[in-house]
Amino acid sequence: LAPRLKVYEAKLDRVLFEQDIVAPEDKPITVTFRAHLPKGRPNIEVYNEVPGPSNLPRSGRHGDTPFVSTKMGRIPWQLKLTDEEGKPRYPFLILDSVTWRGPIVTDEEKARRAEYFPVSEGDLGQVREGLGRLAKRAFRRPVTDAELDHFTGIVKSELAAKEKFPDAVKAGMLAILCSKSFLFLTEGDTKAPRATLNDWEIASRLSYLLWSSMPDDELFKLAEQGKLRDKAELSKQVARMLKDPRAVHFTDAFATQWLRLRKVGMFPPDKKLYPDYDKTLEAGMIGESKAFFHEVLRQNLTLRVFLHSDWSMMNARLAQFYGLPDAGLPRDGYQRVSLPAESRRGGLLT
Repeated sequence: LAPRLKVYEAKLDRVLFEQDIVAPEDKPITVTFRAHLPKGRPNIEVYNEVPGPSNLPRSGRHGDTPFVSTKMGRIPWQLKLTDEEGKPRYPFLILDSVTWRGPIVTDEEKARRAEYFPVSEGDLGQVREGLGRLAKRAFRRPVTDAELDHFTGIVKSELAAKEKFPDAVKAGMLAILCSKSFLFLTEGDTKAPRATLNDWEIASRLSYLLWSSMPDDELFKLAEQGKLRDKAELSKQVARMLKDPRAVHFTDAFATQWLRLRKVGMFPPDKKLYPDYDKTLEAGMIGESKAFFHEVLRQNLTLRVFLHSDWSMMNARLAQFYGLPDAGLPRDGYQRVSLPAESRRGGLLT
């Protein structure tokens, strides 16, 4: 087994990054990843997810806990880490250094942010235009004049209270982001009840169902043109969105609820009978089910495949555990593989 690097943010209770590390000590590699962290001092923890001897206790006893060390840190003294030939007895991970860099803002992000700020300080006309663009995107629909009057009025009241111009503009933006129209998917109109959704509401329903995020520029454009209520166009957009990488949010959420994948691991097998079973393998099995569901949906396969198939979604670790060839399989992620004729692993029930 290869050591598996996991970077965890304790305050957020969120895994920022994880990956198998396949590199000898004399040929180290650099691992780079991007993560979104809130402002402040993060609480970052680094783990090796593959079990081995712990380098923490000095009682002479060792636990079945992951081992990670730094070149400046203490080497575990309880057990030998290498055999007589110098080969590691446990998959251990050596970190030379950890470097953080940020904030990372792309030119595209800078240009988009600039759309909402006035070019000339003190120009309330530009303030109103910028707030209008932000509110339209935040609310996922056109903004009424009454709403714009309200948000612009907040900026004016802040300026009257002698607040600095940038801070006053930010107050108007904050009001938009605190609005129920941003926080919730509001549909219909109490003043003019209607029985059908409009194009903007259809765009939001689609995007949050399939992507767990707001509509993209194409959906917004079609909503503005009033084309999303056309059945042919709607079918075309659903097909496009399911092919998009963001559709993994839908397949993950649906498969997790449908198959009750959160309950996997509630009753782990006996480690003496199954010493290779660990949290990484458990996570791989959960991911296998999600990847299988995603493949069935992406290829528009029959529901019978869930009961029986001659293929499955694998990575190298799962293939090793199942006793199948692992050559060419990724260590992270999943790849569709054909199963031997005598295999009974096809379908979700196996």
